[in-house]
Amino acid sequence: MSRRSSVLVGLAGVATLLAACSRGLPSDFVVYRGEAFSVAYPGDWKGCHGRVPLASGEVPAVEVSGPAGREQVVPPIIQVANEGTTRKFDHALNFHRVLLQVNPGYKQLAEEDVDVSGARKAVRIEFEQRFPLSVGPGQPQLHGINLLAEAPDGSVISVLASATVTDFERLTETFDDVLRSLAVGSEIDQSSRVSADLPACSTQASPQPSPSPSG
Repeated sequence: MSRRSSVLVGLAGVATLLAACSRGLPSDFVVYRGEAFSVAYPGDWKGCHGRVPLASGEVPAVEVSGPAGREQVVPPIIQVANEGTTRKFDHALNFHRVLLQVNPGYKQLAEEDVDVSGARKAVRIEFEQRFPLSVGPGQPQLHGINLLAEAPDGSVISVLASATVTDFERLTETFDDVLRSLAVGSEIDQSSRVSADLPACSTQASPQPSPSPSG
């Protein structure tokens, strides 16, 4: 190998290392690699994988659940699904928008284009959910984020991150780190920090919530 080639290889290695470090994920995060996507999450969160029913049919997904704050009845969750190529990205995005408009209690707060590693395009939608009055008093208000990314093969990768308003406030940085870690297509994270094999989800496709913190 020539000296010039050696230098180029060395620079490529440095670039790869800097790219990995630039994500700046917390050291306790682990990486899950799914079908055409990878995502990182706190290593002490509980998770499972399986198939979840969406408008496009049952699709492969992973869901992790974090510890709820004291007296919170709904744990924070993150769900990532590969919706496949049944419908185009713009169709899927419009569908998610319409759901927020027609489902009782939902309100869209913001929408923006974001960068997702490997994606052709991606959009982040922030929303809140207030349960209908008919459900009864005491139901928590939820705050959440939907992120949709289009993989190079046209697959739509969708992410849901939600929690009660109280928990969302304390988990804002965690959710941002999770969403920032998302990668699709050939850019999925090949890090050695991969989570242990996750169990199959129950029929409700939901993991058991992590224990609530003592504080």
